[in-house]
Amino acid sequence: MDNASVHTKKWFAFMISLIIAGGILRLLGFQSGLIIFCPGVIIWRETVAVRITDKKIRHSLLAISDIIVLFMVCRAVRYVFPEHDTNISLFSWYLYSACRSMIAAFSFKVAYDVKSNIKTGSILPRIVFALEVAISIAVLTNNLHHLIYRFPTGDILDYTHGPLYILCQVFVWVPLASSFFILYKKCKITASRKFAWIPFIIMGTGGALLIIREAVSPDLLIFAMYNVPEIFSITILVFWEAMIQIGFLPTCSGYENLFEISSVCMSIEGEEESSSRVSRAARGIKGGSDHIRKSMKITGGTLVWYEDRAKINALKNEIGRRVEILSEENELISAENALLEKKKRYEVNNGLYNAIAKEAGTQIEKMEKELDGGGDLALCAVYGAGIKRKANLVILATQGDKIPLSELYLSIRDSMEYVKLTGAYAAVFIDSDIGTRQEEPLFLFDIFTRYQNFVEENLPGIDYLSVIITGREKTEVRMEISKGEETFYDRVM
Repeated sequence: MDNASVHTKKWFAFMISLIIAGGILRLLGFQSGLIIFCPGVIIWRETVAVRITDKKIRHSLLAISDIIVLFMVCRAVRYVFPEHDTNISLFSWYLYSACRSMIAAFSFKVAYDVKSNIKTGSILPRIVFALEVAISIAVLTNNLHHLIYRFPTGDILDYTHGPLYILCQVFVWVPLASSFFILYKKCKITASRKFAWIPFIIMGTGGALLIIREAVSPDLLIFAMYNVPEIFSITILVFWEAMIQIGFLPTCSGYENLFEISSVCMSIEGEEESSSRVSRAARGIKGGSDHIRKSMKITGGTLVWYEDRAKINALKNEIGRRVEILSEENELISAENALLEKKKRYEVNNGLYNAIAKEAGTQIEKMEKELDGGGDLALCAVYGAGIKRKANLVILATQGDKIPLSELYLSIRDSMEYVKLTGAYAAVFIDSDIGTRQEEPLFLFDIFTRYQNFVEENLPGIDYLSVIITGREKTEVRMEISKGEETFYDRVM
């Protein structure tokens, strides 16, 4: 889906263009709702089917778009094509009034189905649906009781509002407003929350325009460009698109960024070409004996990764070449001594790498478990960062008695870059005048291990992570994690 987000933006821009064009054509006397706006709704529906990953949320948004199309059709039957049976005209009017209630019900369900750490049951959406269905039935059977619309002269174009009309409006706008506040409550990501004013203003503007149209004046220019059903439909569509764009709804957008920065040689091959992903590190892999291709079937495609054997193969080739040219005894002895030297270096390095592997064993097991289960690549990246930085500290420990404190800062900062991939905000701070202080390698290794364990114990779901390195006489490290409404602390002195 490398091109999916680009296509989605183009389609959405085209839909907005249709909305603007429809308003301009209306000023010129052309009834554009059915011809202009319905294709725009259908285009948006197609982008939702591609972007929304959660099945329940996707189905509810698709239902909203389908009802909006029916909404436009009913409005066209009622006003644009009046030369038909009076009963058909009246029923289409009642039906598009009932459509608003069902749009509100599905909007409430979208917000309720978004997963979060807030425990919610399934009874409330059912109650809302039941109330909206009851209101819809009351509208459709208005001829029997006239509690919502009344016709004093018998002409269907001359009507007044009944005692239940205001209640119908309440049962439309209260679920719509509730959907915003439910999603705002569920969202814990600061980057998304700071843009919450966008959908709030969209919903408020749409509601205000309809109130002005009903209670103040229908003579404004905006009402000449868009009628009441169109204002309502545009408000709903733009509201939910804003929710998607600011991150209140889970989507597949942005996955290509993860693959762009990944150092793992892997790819996901979807059933369709447009749904495939290739990491930056894997793009230069051509296969062959140096890179052994391995794969595993997953839902919707195949996970592919490569085992790098280039160094092993290069070593084999080098040994083979040298054996061939060592025809004389002195050359064989020289080669043997060289191999013994390599063996010694190998044993030293092997011992060092075994020590690294022992320290990183837990993270490796976690990564294998995530990969075997088709889990979160962001978590694998956090584990991998811990392995890399532990290895770096071990290697530095072999090169000198002490190492600068800045190495601890760099290790934690590197790890945080991958923690941010899980959706967390993370930052590390160090006093500017203590970065060059020399510390024992084992001491810094123990601090970083404690930090890494502190992070992994709270994954996933971290909202905020901070680490402060300070201390004039003695190094002190303070760590804080915010996870939902809970905050965890750790301190090393």
